[in-house]
Amino acid sequence: MDTVYIDGYEILRFRDVTEVDADDDDMAVYTERAIVGLGRPEVDFHLPPSASTPAILRAVADSAELVVIHTESIDEDALVIGHLCGIGTEDFDIQLVNAEGQWSLEPGRWRFEDVTRIAFDDRYSTALARFGDTRPTVIPGSAVDGRVQCSCVIAP
Repeated sequence: MDTVYIDGYEILRFRDVTEVDADDDDMAVYTERAIVGLGRPEVDFHLPPSASTPAILRAVADSAELVVIHTESIDEDALVIGHLCGIGTEDFDIQLVNAEGQWSLEPGRWRFEDVTRIAFDDRYSTALARFGDTRPTVIPGSAVDGRVQCSCVIAP
């Protein structure tokens, strides 16, 4: 992105990278000067290079309140933002929050194969977590199909 603000994490598959644009020399000097001036945050999230999508989502769920999941394989602009609720062998459940900070009342299910990028702790999702509505009260769900369950079943 054309920005000097370093925030959050963006995780993508190496095989999905088809092109990388380098800054021209003048822009690179400016960008580095701006990053040095603003500060370069310490990286406090680590994954093994061979981490699978389910493993990445489990790690993100332990690290961040909200996750941004891009599904460009379905639609080039598609993404969902929410709280991870359950992780199965082929899909995951996520309780969604919309752009107005309003929560869905039940989780939706998405397939790992449709995930192209995973982001978290960025300015947008952090603002949604901080200023959006309070996520509805939940109670732990029961494990289904060997899914790793989070607390995402709406309380009566």
